[in-house]
Amino acid sequence: TSDHHFFAIEALLLAVYLLRFRTRILEADWLLLVVALSGFALSLLLDADLYSGSSYQRRLLVEDGAKLVGISAWCGFQLRSALRELDRAAPSTASAS
Repeated sequence: TSDHHFFAIEALLLAVYLLRFRTRILEADWLLLVVALSGFALSLLLDADLYSGSSYQRRLLVEDGAKLVGISAWCGFQLRSALRELDRAAPSTASAS
């Protein structure tokens, strides 16, 4: 189905991202990235109806909660990484005096 193609493309793009930036990721707060990817993965699994033994409301709450955790952790990871890169790029104030 088209969903499988979409998930395959997402997985491929994620693999490219992780390989391309592996050095920077390992230097960063990679635990936030692990939390983000785990939240997204849990959300996808729940969306794929692998958690059908529970009530609809509970499943929806857990799925959306996992997605929220994933998005929040992803934003935190990207923000902290960007701030770290800006600190690296900024001229040192000690050498200016």
